[in-house]
Amino acid sequence: MNPRSIKLVVRHYRSTDIPIRARLLRDAAFEANLNGWGSRSSADAIRAREEHTITDGQWTKRVYTVTKGDGVVVGFCWITSLDVVAAHCELSFAILPEYRGAYGLLVHTAASWYVWNELGMAAVTHQVLGHNSMFVRRSQLNRYATLVSRNDDNTAGQDRDAFYWTEDRKQFLDAFECAEQRWSQLKDRLRTKVEVAS
Repeated sequence: MNPRSIKLVVRHYRSTDIPIRARLLRDAAFEANLNGWGSRSSADAIRAREEHTITDGQWTKRVYTVTKGDGVVVGFCWITSLDVVAAHCELSFAILPEYRGAYGLLVHTAASWYVWNELGMAAVTHQVLGHNSMFVRRSQLNRYATLVSRNDDNTAGQDRDAFYWTEDRKQFLDAFECAEQRWSQLKDRLRTKVEVAS
């Protein structure tokens, strides 16, 4: 699959996106990976914080909205720990509940292409809390992580380990190429089974 064929758009986060992001911030599965701020906050408090992110918070947290080609929002990605001199950042993303599973990998890929190609980053740090299996299984975390920070985060009164690793552009492209090859092999196997069955 050519990355240009992915029909997702990464665009700047807008005030009109806040109600959609507020719904995500209150989603139980998403909240389990954060500190519960969204479910404890009023709609006004969420709007104020998100407006601040848009108007004054760009140097500490840059949020993007990810949409399908027709403009329907499927999720968000954001970069933090932005170091423009070293061309390094941390990339995070979250998918709206109704698009999880189908769009997770696509959003990750679109966000990554944006960070590498549009922002010119040389390296990206990934951080996943150990209990978060929405996108990466625990066995994968153990394989990817170059640093495990024990009790790094406290969510809902529970200490969580955080797994960190850094990826450069070549590593991302190599992983993308491997995924393309696996997808092509799977399509060939499926095509063969369909031909044999018919």
